[in-house]
Amino acid sequence: MQIFGDEHFISSWFHDFLSLLEDAEHLTPQPAGKGVRLMKILVVEDDEAIADLLTCILSNQNYVVEVANDGEAAWELIVVYDYDLLLIDITLPRLDGISLCRRVRAHDYKMPILVVTGRGSGHDQAIGLDAGADSY
Repeated sequence: MQIFGDEHFISSWFHDFLSLLEDAEHLTPQPAGKGVRLMKILVVEDDEAIADLLTCILSNQNYVVEVANDGEAAWELIVVYDYDLLLIDITLPRLDGISLCRRVRAHDYKMPILVVTGRGSGHDQAIGLDAGADSY
């Protein structure tokens, strides 16, 4: 799949991801220990291989990661649990990523949203950012 085959995309994506983390100093991952709150990330991705890769990378950096494989399942988790960051794919079953971003922002959730997708055109980016994503 194109998403992880483009070295520039990977570099850009991780740069955006790290910038979001730096902007939220209180969310910086800490070594696991008593009394330490770890950053909780929801990965919304229907491709199992990509979801597993993201989960592995983030878990190895001491983040708590949960995965939803469609937009409606993600929404059900968002209303119940507090997430520090949402990583959302655009092309999802049941509720697409753009609609999920809009729903999250319409309900006044403030956590950062990072869109993770192979779609990289300026038009797609504008739609994602207009929907409420913090980075595309």
